[in-house]
Formats: sequence, structure tokens, C-alpha cells
Amino acid sequence: MGSQDNCRNMGCFDEQNNIISHLSGFLSIDFPLNKTDKEIFNVKKEGKFGCVNRNGDVIIPFEYDDVLKNSFDLVSVKKNGKWGVLSTDNEVVIPIEYEDVTLPIMYGQKHFWVKRIDGLYYHYNLITNQLSVVGYKNVTNFKDGFSFVTPPSIKVADNQVNNSQYFSPNTPITTIKKFNKSESKMNFGYVIDENDNYVFDLPVSEIYYEAIKSELTKFDGRIPTASEKKRILLEVTKTNRSYGLNSIISEDDWDY
Repeated sequence: MGSQDNCRNMGCFDEQNNIISHLSGFLSIDFPLNKTDKEIFNVKKEGKFGCVNRNGDVIIPFEYDDVLKNSFDLVSVKKNGKWGVLSTDNEVVIPIEYEDVTLPIMYGQKHFWVKRIDGLYYHYNLITNQLSVVGYKNVTNFKDGFSFVTPPSIKVADNQVNNSQYFSPNTPITTIKKFNKSESKMNFGYVIDENDNYVFDLPVSEIYYEAIKSELTKFDGRIPTASEKKRILLEVTKTNRSYGLNSIISEDDWDY
């Protein structure tokens, strides 16, 4: 298939540079995001967006203010200022009533985030068709059964364990000691599972989320105890922490 640029306000061409007449003449056209996605193309016609297949058959009607390209066989659509998600067969996956919806990151995804009018993201569970009660200001897509979330108000204590998380592992201690965290935009949060349980409710920076998640997978679905969570955090941050002989170590900085 030719590039997107070959299809704007002119003919659309395939890999052999042959014109695809059914996909030509639209005001704009976008191709599926992934090579193995179903071939439906979001196009603009007479001021409205919809989706057609390679033969020009209308799959998603031209009644939307915006349509994003097919991603893992799901299409995000906008109507009357609200977003939702449709399947490539024009079935409603997520109702068109949210300020924003997250794009899928794999085929068959059942867990999404949608933004409500309060500006927070809520977990939309396709298995239960339910929306979570708790909303978050920042989220990541669910992967391996977990998501990194930031509540509207999260308290990050001023201690070495937390301060070490502003840096990648093995950062020189001298660099860390010079750091002014008030100048940082580092995001901290917690880890939840697909059932909206907090599986790790100690502050974790976005740098250390993957390391924490890797440790959580070792518990085979069991939520770690408070002491186990603390040991995990101490372990993944150990290369960025150093205490002098006369230091008084707080309860947050040592395992007991």
C-alpha cells in the first residue's frame, strides 16, 4: 500500500503504484496502524469522518467529527465532543461519552482507560462492562495484568528511597545529593491490577515501574504484604542509596 501522503486530495496507489480507485478522492485517508490490522481506512468526506474498506464499502458511517486510524482492530471515534471506541465491524466497544479514551496496545485488549468530565481516567473493564469507582490523573495501559496510576493527591516522603527514584539505577551518589527535586517533573504513582486492587501502594517513580512490575509477577497474583513491598522497593533502589556512619536511618529507609 502506498503512503498516506499519496492519498490526500488525489489518487491512492498500491505497492505497485496502481491507483486504488475506491480509496481515491477523499479529503483525507489514514491507513491501519499495524500491518496485521483489518484493512479499513478512516477517511473524510463532506466534512465528516467514517471508515471504508479497500473496495470503498462503508464500514463505519460518515457521522463523526473525528476518527483515529484502526489500531489492533479497534477504532476511536469522536462525536459531539465525546470519544468512544468501535470495532472494525461498527459495533460499540466503549460508548461515545468520554473526554478521551486510550488506544489499545495489543489485540483482544479488555482493559482500557477513559477520561471523564472531571479530568480523571477511569478503568473501563470490558469483561465486566463496568467503570472503576476511583479515577487517576495519570495512567498507563494495562500490560501483564498491571497498570501504573497516579491518584489526584499522592504524598511522596522526602527520604533516600524516594529521592533515589528520580534517577536511573547506578547514578553517582554525588549527582543525587546535588539534585533539587522541586525542579523535577518526575511522575510517581502506585500499581494496580486488572481488578482495581492496589498491589503496590508505596510511591513508585515512572523510572522504576518496570522493575517493580517484574518483582510483582513473582507473586503469581498474590498481593504482597507491607513488609514484602518495602523489601522490593529497597532492593530496586539500593544502588542509588548511601548512608554515612553517623546517619540516622528512618523507618522508610531500612528493612526490619
